[in-house]
Amino acid sequence: MGSLIQKLNDYFGSSKEEKETRKMFVSSTALKSWWLTVPRNWQQLIADQLELDALGEEDVEYVSTLTILEGRRYGLDSLDPVVYLPQLTVLDISENEITDFGPLGSLSRLRELHLTGCQSIDLGVLTALPQLEILDISYPKAPHRNLEALAHLTRLRQLFCNACHLDSLATVRTLPHLEILTVPFNPLSREEVQQFSRTRPNCRVLF
Repeated sequence: MGSLIQKLNDYFGSSKEEKETRKMFVSSTALKSWWLTVPRNWQQLIADQLELDALGEEDVEYVSTLTILEGRRYGLDSLDPVVYLPQLTVLDISENEITDFGPLGSLSRLRELHLTGCQSIDLGVLTALPQLEILDISYPKAPHRNLEALAHLTRLRQLFCNACHLDSLATVRTLPHLEILTVPFNPLSREEVQQFSRTRPNCRVLF
């Protein structure tokens, strides 16, 4: 496998301006120091995402250019490293052991987030993600908190809430761009789901 620098140059271009855009940190020394503190499973996840066997010292300063991170079942118990990944637009951290989801609030560019099979989440943290369009919070290990916060995610197009202890659709009824809503295995009445479908004919509901 080649150097990450070469991969990025091939993908993004290598002009002076493009190089400067990719360098998200003023001090590469500080970034390398941070990298030494990153848990090994996070290091492996990032290397895998970049299709590298391992990150060399010359590659670390480009970690923050990642836009997609697929971290399902990596044994992650912390989200702290994502604050150094400000370009992320797609994140999958399903089926991990994370309990503090606060760092998600730093990912203002995030458009797609998968949290299937995670610990209970205070969904209020997601209101800091104004670009979010696709969200999967299905099958939590304990009921999510602050479900009302979903009403603030006004750009959502797809929402997957399987087995989320959702007992009302009032929180999602006003989402203007919703196209797909999945709510099986929730304590919802068939009548409420049918009424929602009638009032939102452009939204496909799976119940």
